[in-house]
Amino acid sequence: QSRVASPDAARSMSPRNAKGGNGMIRLAVLRRSRPRAELIELTNTLRAKTARVGVIGLGYVGLPLAVEFAKEGFPVTGIDLDTSRVQAVNRSQSYVPDVPAKELAPLVRRKRLVVTSRYDGLSGLDAIIICVPTPLRKTREPDISYIIAAGQEIAKSLRRGQLIILESTTYPGTTDEVLLPMFEERGLNVGRDFCLAFSPERIDPGNATYTTRTIPKVIGGITPTCRELATQLYGQIIQRVVTLTDHHGHAPITGRSANHHHRRQRQVSRARAGTLPAALPVSTASPAAFHASESAIHSDASPHRAERLLCFVTVPTSVWLH
Repeated sequence: QSRVASPDAARSMSPRNAKGGNGMIRLAVLRRSRPRAELIELTNTLRAKTARVGVIGLGYVGLPLAVEFAKEGFPVTGIDLDTSRVQAVNRSQSYVPDVPAKELAPLVRRKRLVVTSRYDGLSGLDAIIICVPTPLRKTREPDISYIIAAGQEIAKSLRRGQLIILESTTYPGTTDEVLLPMFEERGLNVGRDFCLAFSPERIDPGNATYTTRTIPKVIGGITPTCRELATQLYGQIIQRVVTLTDHHGHAPITGRSANHHHRRQRQVSRARAGTLPAALPVSTASPAAFHASESAIHSDASPHRAERLLCFVTVPTSVWLH
């Protein structure tokens, strides 16, 4: 993928360096805006599963997501600048373990899932989900240049009635402090002309028990209309959707923070679990026991249960029983 924005430009546009100004007042006003007819029509097309869904970034997050929407009957367009990925999908070959080729083949054959390396058709999509990578810099900060590049492409053809959702791992505040100003430069109002939301990816690659469909989805919208439309979209393919209701304009930030908390406690739990074999019998500290207990983390999306989930992940139930 080509980086449209330089690392310095990406850093200057990061939420840490963005100027808040009267953002809180502006968001309060936006929340009172009534959606135009185009957004109301989007509700109908989402319900009928005729809305055209686009997924930018076909990695271990984007491809499974695109496949799930296609399986539900939505016409899906996948976009990835890596031509080798595009060619593989067009040959019905999966490079992601969570997407079996036998599931991919009929979707490609019936053109339910179409993939491309070009952004030409963005204006024709009704919902666009950004799933691009955010690798760490040498400074251990996420490189959001891919997000900025995708946002710039979307902004070029943004129109009334579109729903944009960010899933990529990034700073809290990227949605409303980086992407929103970029989109509003076209003279459109969020919540009235178009919608913008954030839903952090929570994929556990290779886990056959907790998949894209079964892992609870956390959703935060810039406005209530944005939250409702994003919830309606994901509700078509996700078994449980957790919406963030926020009275201070921080729902997307809360969603991002919840995802950071989830990732942090998961990494700590895995590190601690690695020390169990040295202190416990093999029968109680086996990889299988840990894997079973670790999956409990996906059973609830609420960040307030993190400490309780942590004890399940760190110490298998069999240890308590003894």
